[in-house]
Amino acid sequence: MLNHARYQKLEAGAASRDLPRQPYTAVKFYFNDCFPATDENRAFVRRTVERLAARGPVVSLTTGLQLDDHGGVDAQAFGVRPFPADVSPRDNLALQTAIVARAEALVCTYGGFSYLAPFLGVRSIAYYGDPNGFSRRHLLMVRSALHTIGADDLLDVQASC
Repeated sequence: MLNHARYQKLEAGAASRDLPRQPYTAVKFYFNDCFPATDENRAFVRRTVERLAARGPVVSLTTGLQLDDHGGVDAQAFGVRPFPADVSPRDNLALQTAIVARAEALVCTYGGFSYLAPFLGVRSIAYYGDPNGFSRRHLLMVRSALHTIGADDLLDVQASC
């Protein structure tokens, strides 16, 4: 793959929505094979988002859109700024990218979305609950890609417990 791919940093378009003026953290927790919908993971999300919100503004990237098979966690219930309810499926990823690009950090479930922030020059702290629920090859590949753009230190993958 590395013989054929050329990686580069991404640039996000303009955020058309009202974002906090001071530094904020973007959050996107959802359930998948490596972060199953267990009581322990739900409690972990609650504690994490509440801790982040106590330190400063938090913007949730959880949408009401059903675009994939990942059940999102509604962080709005924890007192954070919600993702705009009226976003269209067509504009969804562009808006999420713009929000992440302006964030101080992205705190989220480990998976493909957690790779976006480092490509935008933003730290990503990604959590998993099941170490057998994801491919180590994917993590190795993204770490190699981030190394080529000088962003090795921007992806932090951790167990939730």
